[in-house]
Amino acid sequence: DSKSPFATLDLSGNQVKDGFQRNQAGFGLGGALKKDKTFFYINFEQTIDKKDNLLNVPQLGVNETVTGFNNFTYSSAKIDQVWSQRFKSSLRVNHGIFDIDRQGGGLEGGTLFPSAASAQKNRTFLVALKNAYVFSSYLTGETNFQTSYFRWNYREPVNINSPSVTVQDPSGAVIATVGQSGAIFDNKEHTNQLQQKLFYRQGKHSLKFGVEFITSDFNLLGGGNTFGTYTVRLNQAQLDALKAKGINSSLDVNDIPADVRVINYDVELQPNTFGARQNVFSTYLEDIFAVNHKLNLTMGLRYDYDNLTKGGGSRGDLNNLAPRLAFNYKIDDRNTLRGGYGIFTDKIKYAIHSDALQFSSSSADFKKQLKELQKLGKLDPNADIDKITFPGNIRATASNVTYLKGPSYTDLQSRRDRQFVNNMRILNPNGFQNPYSHQVSLGYQNKSDEDHLFSLDL
Repeated sequence: DSKSPFATLDLSGNQVKDGFQRNQAGFGLGGALKKDKTFFYINFEQTIDKKDNLLNVPQLGVNETVTGFNNFTYSSAKIDQVWSQRFKSSLRVNHGIFDIDRQGGGLEGGTLFPSAASAQKNRTFLVALKNAYVFSSYLTGETNFQTSYFRWNYREPVNINSPSVTVQDPSGAVIATVGQSGAIFDNKEHTNQLQQKLFYRQGKHSLKFGVEFITSDFNLLGGGNTFGTYTVRLNQAQLDALKAKGINSSLDVNDIPADVRVINYDVELQPNTFGARQNVFSTYLEDIFAVNHKLNLTMGLRYDYDNLTKGGGSRGDLNNLAPRLAFNYKIDDRNTLRGGYGIFTDKIKYAIHSDALQFSSSSADFKKQLKELQKLGKLDPNADIDKITFPGNIRATASNVTYLKGPSYTDLQSRRDRQFVNNMRILNPNGFQNPYSHQVSLGYQNKSDEDHLFSLDL
């Protein structure tokens, strides 16, 4: 809590200054549950940040400190089991909770009131089971399974069932934001991952073979406020009366005069979750070949398929064959040369697919525009318009609205097709290509004596 002219960062990357405190605690404990057979380890870490913001609105006579908290809780546990000399297992569990307050105000002052406060809340849970076994002196294997859950609630409002209100003074300057915090982004991801690996060593060859399947189910609740968003402007008499009440930091939507002038009103028309399932299949084969006592060659081939590459079409990216070749050459007892080349493929980031849904529309007018682009040759003429569009997030506006009596999202659903939007997106009718890179490396190592080792890698 020491004073400083410079802002620093909390663990989430947000700036903090005076009025900041951090408390941390944790422990780790491990050992054997059964000698030479069963081992455990548990760990717990807790961090609590206390942080002060300044709520400063001279027009309303408000100058208060608003306190918020960050909470980070991480716990993990692991059990290792030696079933026999040929079979070992390990079970690992990780759990994470972190909440980041947006309590209102600002670092140097702000107009966000606590009634419009929110928090970023993340929840993580992961369970991984690893099994390693020996078939013979030549053949070993692994069978692994992992399941995980991740929720990123970017903005959980304090007043979840309230409209959002931006308040202006008579000049049009914003003096307060009250009610619900506004736009919602609450994303959930469930993922299951299965791996099978085999290792075969015989003579000059060390072979590795593996297959992997990852399936992730995504659900997003996003968009604007389904209870309505108001921008209002006070006249001088209303502003003076509001200031005289001395409400200070507890100002909320019902404290605003009912006859205030409404400058703008809109409401979110898509209050439902939406998402998709991403499946990624991978397989690979690799051989480390000892050509002689000086040269090792590593040769591998990997293949990946990602179903999200279909986009708005019917065929995904099927040609993701990725060859890889590396060498390690021992020039003499003190000098070694190494290098390699490979193609590395990445999966499609889910946000590309999600954004194409969230910022799309199934309105008749939007589809007419897309059909016109098809006639002009700007869009694949064989594209199925229904497959590349989606009834995404959109806000309907209404005029001549009385404060807190604006029409609901159900009242304005008929406006969806006629609501103007600056930017809309579609799923690519020709699908997506997985991003990939060509990676080349070259290195030299020299051991001049027993105490010095020099290496250069490009």
